[in-house]
Amino acid sequence: MLTLTLDNLRSKALGLLRQTSPGARVLLYHRVTDLTCDPQLLSVSPKRFDEQMQLIARSYQPISLRYLWACVRRGDVPHRAVVVTFDDGYEDNLTIAKPILERHGIPATVFVASGSVGGDRAFYWDKLEDIFLSDRMLPEELNITIGQEQYRWSFAGETDGYHNAGWSALSPTTTRRQAAYVSLCDKLRPLPYDRQQPLINELCQWASASPSARPTHRAMTAEQLRQLVDGGLIEVGAHTIDHPILAKLTDSEQRRQIRQCKDDLERIIDQPVQSFSYPYGTRSSYTLDTVAAVRDAGFDCACSNFPGKGRRGTDPFQLPRVLVRDWAGDRLLQEVGRAAA
Repeated sequence: MLTLTLDNLRSKALGLLRQTSPGARVLLYHRVTDLTCDPQLLSVSPKRFDEQMQLIARSYQPISLRYLWACVRRGDVPHRAVVVTFDDGYEDNLTIAKPILERHGIPATVFVASGSVGGDRAFYWDKLEDIFLSDRMLPEELNITIGQEQYRWSFAGETDGYHNAGWSALSPTTTRRQAAYVSLCDKLRPLPYDRQQPLINELCQWASASPSARPTHRAMTAEQLRQLVDGGLIEVGAHTIDHPILAKLTDSEQRRQIRQCKDDLERIIDQPVQSFSYPYGTRSSYTLDTVAAVRDAGFDCACSNFPGKGRRGTDPFQLPRVLVRDWAGDRLLQEVGRAAA
């Protein structure tokens, strides 16, 4: 009985120690730009981002991801440390976000999907938004086969377009275009790129839309990636080739997506790429085998997408992050504080 009591006390003490121990908050961004339509809530406006970085520089200790994982390994993570990261590799990470980061002296890591570098490939969620949520005229009916299932949507009466500013995929759908957008995102998300892209091409042909990325939604080119790392404030990390749900792939395909992305990016920037970010990053989007593949590829750490903070005992290959929206600065501070609780 006494042993059980001591074990309970020890467990509670360790739990309290973990709650009060120093730790770093890793922030997850995607884009910094002004968008009329942002159904995935990926973008933070330049004005808001500047405000957020000003408050982070004033209220926290900004550190690089490289320094964080070294501290996690040593077990001495600084108190009130914050790391800034970006996923995907959009062009505005260079043209808009980097000057703001430089102004406030805040380091960052940008995780890049290498298959989008140097081409005009659009991410599927952006192209679906371009097709269904813009003001383009659409045919009255869509019939499409995905896998073994056939899907049909009728847009009769909605063919003259709808303005979707302010609507997001987290809100209820109020038009058939929005419903089709949400449904097709759900159906395309788990597919590997070689099955996903033909469907995007079919949808583009149906809607008379270009399959290329719009100027406002482009990924960086190879030259822009080199400009991004110039000066040493920003590092590039890997985010697979095609942004798949890794848990849906075979072990060999996972390893190809992870290893080749690292090789491609290192060839472009002529620097080691030491960090990785799991696409989507939820606990169901990768497995322990994925984690092993990342470690085996020679990375030093990897970022996920669930809340928490990096501290002593955190798995450096599953660093939690705070997903940042287009929040005012005080809301950001609240969310960062909540993630650390």
